[in-house]
Amino acid sequence: MMFPTAFLLLSLVSAVTSSYVNDFDERFQYICPLGESIAYWESYHSNYYEDRRYKFICQKTPQLFNCHWHNNVNKLKGPLSFQCPKDAVIRGVSSYHENRHEDRLFTFLCCSLLGSPYLAHCVKTDFVNNWDQRLTFRVPIRHFLRGVSSTYSNYYHDRRWKFETCSIQ
Repeated sequence: MMFPTAFLLLSLVSAVTSSYVNDFDERFQYICPLGESIAYWESYHSNYYEDRRYKFICQKTPQLFNCHWHNNVNKLKGPLSFQCPKDAVIRGVSSYHENRHEDRLFTFLCCSLLGSPYLAHCVKTDFVNNWDQRLTFRVPIRHFLRGVSSTYSNYYHDRRWKFETCSIQ
C-alpha cells in the first residue's frame, strides 16, 4: 500500500521542480495548457545580471474561453498594476528584459470563464518578496489568479510583487 503514497510524493516533486522559463536577460512567454490558469509563480534575482528567472505552474480552471493578451502593462522602472477584466483569470505571462534600464516589460494573457461565473472573495496580498530575494507565491485552494502588481527600485534594480486571487461564486 506504499505505492499510492510514493506516487503522490513523486507527482508533487515533479510539479515543484519544473524548470524556469527564461535565462537572465532573455525574453519569455509562458502559457498554461488549454483549460488551465497560473496557480504558482516563483522567481529569483541575480545581482550580477540585475534580472530574475521565472517559473510557473498551472491548475485546472473551469471552461476558459475568449483569451486576450494585454500588452506592456508597465513602463520600464515604473509601477505595474494589472487586473484581468471582469470574470477573467491569468493564463499566460510574457516578458522582455531591457538591459539599459535593468527592468522588464510585462504582458498578460487573460481568459474569461464560460457562462460568466462571478469571481468573488477576491484577496490582495501584501508584497510576497523583498528586494533581491526569492519570490514564491501559490494561489490559495479554490482560488484563481486575477491580477498582479509590482513596484520597481532604482537602487536594487528589482521588483517586489503583490497578487490578487478570487474564488468562483
